[in-house]
Amino acid sequence: MKKFIDSIIFALLLSVFLTNCGKTRDGSIRVEGKNLNIFFDQQLHSKVVAKFGAEEIPVGDFSASEIITVSGKEITDFAFQRHSSEKVSDAIGSGVQHHIIGVSKSGLQKNIAITLYDDFPQMAVFNITYTNNSDSENGVNG
Repeated sequence: MKKFIDSIIFALLLSVFLTNCGKTRDGSIRVEGKNLNIFFDQQLHSKVVAKFGAEEIPVGDFSASEIITVSGKEITDFAFQRHSSEKVSDAIGSGVQHHIIGVSKSGLQKNIAITLYDDFPQMAVFNITYTNNSDSENGVNG
């Protein structure tokens, strides 16, 4: 009986851990802050949901939040690869930084770093970088 109860406790703890890692039931990725949630779909299109106590208010629908133009072609879709997070403390304050990575069909990697600071619960600081992992040289136009 004790092993059965230990197994149930382990399963519950694992469930809580996996929920807090940021993946939702529909497969989107959730970056959760005190006063906002940022969701990313499997193509790294994002949407913001404001939180006011128990009330959540979507601020638009999923859309390509960043668009890069390479060799004259707009790239908006980046297949989700992974999501991680870590605690940070810098000149602005303490908080959590999320790292989300996706790759386009042409091999361009999109790296999203989102920092949510404890002292600024209505704000998310984004840093987006791109890496060309393909064999071809690509000129960035915008």
